[in-house]
Amino acid sequence: MITVSWFGYAPGREGLLTPVIFLPVFGVAVMLERWFPFEPAWNGRWKDNRQDAAFFLLAQPVIAIAEAAAMALGVSAATWLSSAFGILYWPAGWPVSVQVILAMLAHDLLPYWYHRISHETGGWLWRVHAIHHAPSRMYSLNFVRFHPVNSFLSSFLMLLPMVALGVPACVIFLIAMISKVHSLLSHTNFGFRLGPLNWVFSMAELHRWHHTRDMRQANANYGATLIFWDILFGTRNLPEADIRKSELGINEPQSVPSRFCDQICMRISH
Repeated sequence: MITVSWFGYAPGREGLLTPVIFLPVFGVAVMLERWFPFEPAWNGRWKDNRQDAAFFLLAQPVIAIAEAAAMALGVSAATWLSSAFGILYWPAGWPVSVQVILAMLAHDLLPYWYHRISHETGGWLWRVHAIHHAPSRMYSLNFVRFHPVNSFLSSFLMLLPMVALGVPACVIFLIAMISKVHSLLSHTNFGFRLGPLNWVFSMAELHRWHHTRDMRQANANYGATLIFWDILFGTRNLPEADIRKSELGINEPQSVPSRFCDQICMRISH
């Protein structure tokens, strides 16, 4: 996936290359969670997929608008920083692997705080975000289940610092593909383990605890891709207990309407 993203990238080709890379990964993930489920009870219930598809379709124009806004503001910020201080802030001559690590840290920082604030301060931001946490199971399509406000803010905050710092477009595209695949796999009901890499990535073993109904456990593991900011700010959580012994979802499931239109409209006006 990384190889195809890097060597297949060309300006203007993102719209074609993204599904070529992502769809096969998605298909494999769906098959693996059927064949080797982490929790068999989380499979099935295909009726949820209609809502998931609706969230996915609604998110695409919202994300496009968010990314356009982040690009515009980020380019302005980069231009101002360059003219004000006379230097470029991004080490474009460094090895790509180092650039990817640095860009991923920048990509995750603002969404980490937005995500954490949504959980820990409650109120309107939590009501919007609770739509993502409402399902009582983890499954592949769970990763697209976001209110458009949530989709807009997350996408905007992921892209803005990378553009402002002058990260090359090819590196930004690579980060975007890594992030999309990671988001999918962190929700997939596939029983794989990362071992020591749980200190690097915010993958399924950590993210399942983020979806537990027990908010003492769920208010943790906020990282979008890396777990670095959780480690730094003390919010990484990986208990020894088996997550299957805990209920997933939210404490007040009735607070999230069952109908798609009500979820979109009522969360703002509540």
